[in-house]
Amino acid sequence: VVIVPIWKKVDEKTGVLDAASSVAETLKNAGLKVKLDDTDQRTPGWKFNFWEMKGVPLRIEIGPRDVSSGSVVISRRDIPGKQGKVFGISMEPSILEAYVKDRLDEIQSSLLQRAISFRDRCSSDRSNGSCLLHGCILVSIALGSFNFLESFTEFFELNRIHMLFCTLDFFALSNASWTLCSNIVDVSSYEELKEAISLGKWARGPWSASDADELRIKEETGATIRCFPFEQPQGTKACLMTGKPAEEVAIFAKSY
Repeated sequence: VVIVPIWKKVDEKTGVLDAASSVAETLKNAGLKVKLDDTDQRTPGWKFNFWEMKGVPLRIEIGPRDVSSGSVVISRRDIPGKQGKVFGISMEPSILEAYVKDRLDEIQSSLLQRAISFRDRCSSDRSNGSCLLHGCILVSIALGSFNFLESFTEFFELNRIHMLFCTLDFFALSNASWTLCSNIVDVSSYEELKEAISLGKWARGPWSASDADELRIKEETGATIRCFPFEQPQGTKACLMTGKPAEEVAIFAKSY
């Protein structure tokens, strides 16, 4: 959660900052990770955009009128514009804590449902036309569940986890062929990978190349390895980049 205090006049600053600090302390005591952006070098609008780009799911705005009414304004990142903004949420600790926790739970649930919907837009090339799936692995990240900023960024980079999904990897049952998701393209060469990425798809293919090879892919296509699926196909394949033996497949995609 990020808290953005808003004031225009010098005599409003102290009261607004005191209220913002109190709200931040309340939420921290409730076990939430909170950032109070009390810098005065940037405008509130700039801060709103900055923290949305960082991926913070919930923003609390506090201005002079909010201080007078003992309330705050809360905006959800997953619902843009006025539709995602709620006015008049009480600063009373028990009310504010419950409201914020409920909204964070709703946001996680919403992201999960979007991920599932994205995942399930798939088709199967099985001869009988059915689409039986198993081994589906989906991780919906609850934004705000990691240490703020540095640790947040470090976590996703080190684990190669996409912001919303760890992996959308599908297998058909027993002797069935791989189930093809409309958003994941199986590739066996660098040219196929580039084509898939250029179409906005995720490219899945055998990988045993070096960090330098991955850097080349990033520089030329903007894509990086998002994850190595937990469930891997059996047998050794040829690395899409080098042609050398590869025992794992990786999923490449652009990060937004």
